[in-house]
Amino acid sequence: MNPRIHTAAFVALSFAGLASAAEPQPIGKLVSLPGTVFQRAKPGETWQVVPEKGAVYADHLLLGLPGAVVETGKGSIRLTFLGDLDKNSPNSILEPAVVLRSSKDRAVEVELDRGRIDLTNIKDKGEVRVGLRFRNHDWRATLENPGTSILLELYGRWAKGTRFTTTPGPKDEPAADLTLLVRKGAVEVRHELCLHALSAPPGPALLHWESGDAHPDTPHKLEKLPAWASETYTSERAKRIQETLEAFRKEAAKSPPLEVLHEFVKSDDASKRALAVIYMGAMDDKAGLGEVLMSSRHPDTWDLAVVVTRHWLGRRAGQDQILYRYLLEKRGAKPAQAETTLQLLHSFSEEDLAHPEVYRMLVRFLDNDRLGIRGLAYWHLVRLVPDGRELHFDPLADKEARDKAIAQWKKLVEDKIAKGVLPPKEPSSK
Repeated sequence: MNPRIHTAAFVALSFAGLASAAEPQPIGKLVSLPGTVFQRAKPGETWQVVPEKGAVYADHLLLGLPGAVVETGKGSIRLTFLGDLDKNSPNSILEPAVVLRSSKDRAVEVELDRGRIDLTNIKDKGEVRVGLRFRNHDWRATLENPGTSILLELYGRWAKGTRFTTTPGPKDEPAADLTLLVRKGAVEVRHELCLHALSAPPGPALLHWESGDAHPDTPHKLEKLPAWASETYTSERAKRIQETLEAFRKEAAKSPPLEVLHEFVKSDDASKRALAVIYMGAMDDKAGLGEVLMSSRHPDTWDLAVVVTRHWLGRRAGQDQILYRYLLEKRGAKPAQAETTLQLLHSFSEEDLAHPEVYRMLVRFLDNDRLGIRGLAYWHLVRLVPDGRELHFDPLADKEARDKAIAQWKKLVEDKIAKGVLPPKEPSSK
């Protein structure tokens, strides 16, 4: 063979092999309606809508609407994305997201990134072994019979009083807790060197793990399933959310999801605005959330954008550094301003709230040139001093209007400090 042809053929085959290796590998399929699950290969890439009966891919982040369903583990596992539409969970659950990975000795590896999911054995007979990963932990679960179902819930947040730092160490990360609940059947859960035999209520049905612990608590016996574990929603709130989710699903099946969210957030419908803000955070749309915080005239939407941003920061270590750099590079903040913003996105400790100067500091921040800082100061103040809601401070108002409200805030806080009302004897737990 001509050496040049041989070389060309070798190069072509090498590039073909690389292209083939880079192609995403299917690991399951969507069985719910199109527009209920979105996926992407890595941060920064565009979210893709999984089409009807479409493939979901290994090592992709999957973001699901409540009620979305995927089959995986070669047809042995049904994964259902769950929500908290009745708002009765002990944790603040906003959206579920997972990564599925292939495994040699398990049907599938399920890495729970955040939120609440259900895993159910859908084989005709026999057990299913599943890997469960979260926050650098690797557990194994055996769902012993068809129909066996477990619920997993992972929630992260920064502990009260945590100080933001631009040079984080290994321990500078959000706290997290995981709940594993057997909803039906019997399950064996192995973690590190321990093995637990669990069963649905009435029985030892619940395992709970908190960050900082090498092992979860011993199994908790439950007489019945807790209300938050139900998928049957009855409240008017839940019905409104379901209608809004369906509207979003239909639009997202036709247009890029972020475009749909940017339209929803302009709506006169509060439910559409709320869904938009939550899923902007879920899809890492920092620019979209930033625009809400910079311009929204709806107090409920602005308030939720703060909650969602705090939720976003609590996902994992490093989120705060991403936002810090974003404020510097994209929002034109100076380092001190960006650090103050990040600190205000955390919660004050009980020790902090025992000092009058904290309340005075927040009042001073109401006059800050940065909208984010004065807005976040107000967000804290109305929770710590609820009477101040009647003063109608608007972070977006002109300076003259703001100055009038700030003078009233100063008087309110100083009067309460003088009377011994602030700091409160029992500081707010919110």
